[in-house]
Amino acid sequence: MRIPYIRSAFSRANAKKEIIQDSYITYIQLFTKFFNYIFS
Repeated sequence: MRIPYIRSAFSRANAKKEIIQDSYITYIQLFTKFFNYIFS
């Protein structure tokens, strides 16, 4: 009974990690656009 719960919690943590990674990449892209806009 406990194993499926642990697995679902683990997959939830994995999904959260992917969301954080995606937003991190988006912030980098926004920053580089901003940087290019200032120094172009």
